[in-house]
Amino acid sequence: METYSSLITKQKSFFKTEKTKNIAFRLEALQKLRNAIKNNEKTLMEALRTDLNKSEFDAYTSEIGFILEELRFTIKHLRS
Repeated sequence: METYSSLITKQKSFFKTEKTKNIAFRLEALQKLRNAIKNNEKTLMEALRTDLNKSEFDAYTSEIGFILEELRFTIKHLRS
């Protein structure tokens, strides 16, 4: 398994390539994150129930839905 320090080193090296400055790269990364959250919504709700005792309604309105809306807004306005 990869250690945290090697992961951080790899991330810093990738950041220095400046690929993250590209708008298309950022949009794709945000879309991937949005899709991952939507595809794992049930698992996330179960984790929020287990860890924080949140109901499905609370989990969605205060965590999942909030993040999905922020992602939607950012994706829509990133180019401007």
